[in-house]
Amino acid sequence: LLFLSVALFLDVSWSPGRFVALVVLLFAAALMMTSLGFVFAWRMESTQGFHAIMNLVLMPMWLMSGSFFPVPALANSSVAQMAVHWCMRMNPLTYVVALVRELLYAQPLGVDYWTASTSTNMIVVVVGLILFFTMAVWISRTRVSGDMR
Repeated sequence: LLFLSVALFLDVSWSPGRFVALVVLLFAAALMMTSLGFVFAWRMESTQGFHAIMNLVLMPMWLMSGSFFPVPALANSSVAQMAVHWCMRMNPLTYVVALVRELLYAQPLGVDYWTASTSTNMIVVVVGLILFFTMAVWISRTRVSGDMR
């Protein structure tokens, strides 16, 4: 919500519906990523091990989400661009970033960049949330060696 308040000073067309949609989307994204972190943390024996795994998983997810640079289009692209394109499309955070951009700016990025439809973005976010949350619930019900009996 703090970063959303910064957007008040940007050239963004605001409406109560968009604000509510952004808050719901950011809550869903936070719950999705928290669930993913929980899945990894539950089996870790040390905080250092958890941080190492999170640097290997979450940092690339964040960098490849389209938040720093948009997903390149496939037209006339090199092998490296194709690899980056498909890595970014497999990342659920890409769809969260696309929805946030769509809700804030309501205009396409341009023909040089790939974007999914709004319905595809929403489906991927909801499926990712359900999948990661279900995994977190399931893994928390399993016993680990350090559990008290």
